[in-house]
Amino acid sequence: MKKKKFEEAFSELENLASKLENENLELEKSLEYYKKAHDLINFCEKLLSETNQKITNIN
Repeated sequence: MKKKKFEEAFSELENLASKLENENLELEKSLEYYKKAHDLINFCEKLLSETNQKITNIN
């Protein structure tokens, strides 16, 4: 599986958030989108933390 880039994950997260806010979804689909969004948030936070550590190490 191709490793996802931050920008791709963030764009996907924005798309899911829009669907959750604006579409009349069935409960199961909402739960599916929510879980996927949660996983993307964790992924993005991890990448940001790793990047922050790299920057800290440079200074």
